[in-house]
Amino acid sequence: MKRQVVSLGVGWFALQAIWTSYNAFMPLFYREFTTNLALIGLFMTFDNIAALSLQPFWGARSDLTRSRFGRRKPYILIGMPLAAVATLVLPFFANTTLIALILAAVVMNICMTVFRPALLSLFSDLFPKGSRTQVSGICDLMAGMGAIAALLVGGELFDLNKILPFSMVSIFLLVAAVVIFFGIKEPPIPEGTGQNVAGDLPTSIPAAVRTLFRIPQKSPLLFMAGVFFTWTAWNGLESFWTTFATTSLDMTGGDAANFAAILALSYLVGAIPSGFAAARFGRQRTILTGLMLLGPLYLVGAFNRSITVYAVLLGVIGFIWALVLVNGVIMFQEFSSPRQIGLFSGIYGIGTAIAQILGPPSYGALMNMFGAQALWFTGFVAVLLGAFFVSRAREGRVIVPDERMPRTATAD
Repeated sequence: MKRQVVSLGVGWFALQAIWTSYNAFMPLFYREFTTNLALIGLFMTFDNIAALSLQPFWGARSDLTRSRFGRRKPYILIGMPLAAVATLVLPFFANTTLIALILAAVVMNICMTVFRPALLSLFSDLFPKGSRTQVSGICDLMAGMGAIAALLVGGELFDLNKILPFSMVSIFLLVAAVVIFFGIKEPPIPEGTGQNVAGDLPTSIPAAVRTLFRIPQKSPLLFMAGVFFTWTAWNGLESFWTTFATTSLDMTGGDAANFAAILALSYLVGAIPSGFAAARFGRQRTILTGLMLLGPLYLVGAFNRSITVYAVLLGVIGFIWALVLVNGVIMFQEFSSPRQIGLFSGIYGIGTAIAQILGPPSYGALMNMFGAQALWFTGFVAVLLGAFFVSRAREGRVIVPDERMPRTATAD
């Protein structure tokens, strides 16, 4: 079991390193073409539209996959190398045209959607219910290490050459694919997963959303609303911190990335304690506690003018965000039956992708209108709305109405 935990953690290390580099440096690439923050925020959403469209499909497809490697590993072993290559070439387009840069970002994110739901599903595939939160904490610890590597090492590399940090995280992803191949052995496929029942394979976003709305119990829907607002708050800070720091605090791009490592490091420190907190007090209560603590902290960020205070603030915020993000996906997966974990992982990705589509343009527009401090006021409102919707949900498995279709409908 320890080998499987570490192997899965290596995957999360690489995944987080890539997203951290992407969120830290892509806005700086876009600023070479425009200084309009709302427009930059819009550009940051194009890639997420691709993720929103494909993630539920790949997650559900993995539920029905049969191979000698298992259900999830084929998507990981194909998707990770493709994503590594796409990430490697991405910065080369920063010196071409805006359209070329956007298209390169979309291709990279399409590749990422192939393996991310499968990687997420392994939490529930490999580990018993009682230990999943602790495993999630360990994996988030390693993800935090990936973020720190991307910010500290990547920040220094970025000031030397914009290509180098993307080369580094591409290597991380290739190494992760090898580690998962040798380190993870998938368990036997749960009984009944060979049949296409109860919406096992929605091939589009509308079909996945219909599955969510058809569930008689409304907890998954309410929780997904909470996921949308919480990820809006988190992604806004992650995406626009370097912009905020370079425009309001006069930092270089590399210095801003290094400074953001405080956020990643404190998240890393909080990852394992957040798992144990959820095991002791419950996942929902832990998530709500984190969100209620984040609200006042975002207000402090809005009124602060001191770089020293921001250093402390980012440290505290990162630790508390671990309470929310470590436990969110596990709570949502446990709404599902074993044969639909991939589907629910994909639906969870819908909530995060929508937040990443609507959040950055909203943040950018508000920062254009009201100044850079709007970054913090917007986050304050988002975490409070997230807390409201999460509080309305109830933990535990739900029943998905059966929509049996002929097996030939998914024979391809």
